[in-house]
Amino acid sequence: MYSAKLYFGRSYHIFNHSIEEVNLFRRENDYFYFLKLFDRHISPVAYVFAYCLMPNHFHFLVRIKNREEISKNLKINKDESQFLTRKFSNLFNSYAKTYNKIYRRRGRLFLYPYKRRLISDIDDFFSVMAYIHNNPVHHNFVEKAEDWKWSSFCSFYSAKTAEIIRKEIAKEFKSKDDFIDFHKNFPIEKFAVKMDLTY
Repeated sequence: MYSAKLYFGRSYHIFNHSIEEVNLFRRENDYFYFLKLFDRHISPVAYVFAYCLMPNHFHFLVRIKNREEISKNLKINKDESQFLTRKFSNLFNSYAKTYNKIYRRRGRLFLYPYKRRLISDIDDFFSVMAYIHNNPVHHNFVEKAEDWKWSSFCSFYSAKTAEIIRKEIAKEFKSKDDFIDFHKNFPIEKFAVKMDLTY
C-alpha cells in the first residue's frame, strides 16, 4: 500500500520515520533546515498541499507537477518514477548527512524506504490532509491542530500560500471556519486504523 511509484500529475501521501526512535528534529533550527531542504529538492517537482513535522517522523501531501512544468527547469530522464523518487532520496540523504555531522553520529537516520501512497480521489485527498494536520493531536502533543507550529494548517489563508493551493482549498471549503470545523470533526483514530497508519 505504501510503496507506490511516483508519476507526473498525481497526488501522494509521503511520510517517513526515524530509526530507533531517534528524534529527527532536536532543535528549532532542525525544523527550519529540513523545510529549507524540502523546498530546494521537492518544490521544483511538486506542489505541497499539507505537511506536518513531528519530533521523530513527518507527513506530506504533495501533487507532482506535470512533465511540462518540470521540464522547464530540469532535465528528466526516461524513467519518470526513478527521477522523482531520487528527488526525495536526495532530500533525506542531504538532511541525514548534515544531521549526523552536527550531532556527531553515524549511519542511517530514516527508515528505508520512505512510504508513499497514491491518493485515490478528492475525498481521500482531504482526508489525508486532515490526518496530517491532526497528527500532533493524534499523538497528544497539542489539543488543537492550529496549536502545532510545524505544520501547514495555519498557512492556508496566508498571502504566501501558492495560488494553486488556495484555489484547491477554496473549491472545497466555503470559509476559514468551514476549513477549521472539517479538521476539528475529522475522525482521525478511525482513519488511522483504516489506513493502517502507525505514525
